[in-house]
Amino acid sequence: MQNPFSNEHMKNYLLFYSAVIVIMVLFYILNASLNDVEPQEKKVFATEKGSTVGEGNATAAEDADENSNRDRFKMLDKAY
Repeated sequence: MQNPFSNEHMKNYLLFYSAVIVIMVLFYILNASLNDVEPQEKKVFATEKGSTVGEGNATAAEDADENSNRDRFKMLDKAY
């Protein structure tokens, strides 16, 4: 059996490893240049209880439903 750690085998291992790295880098460059990513608009979440974000006004039925959901669930004081 041949020694797998001889200079000839080590050279082949290093060439194979470098070829894999070069192929990965080329795929990354091609992916980044050909696939244009569209910017997403940021979503704004209301943190105050009384404020609403949006153009439409909420009706009384929607307010009552939202308040009933708020009373049913309570957030924990700590995150575990």
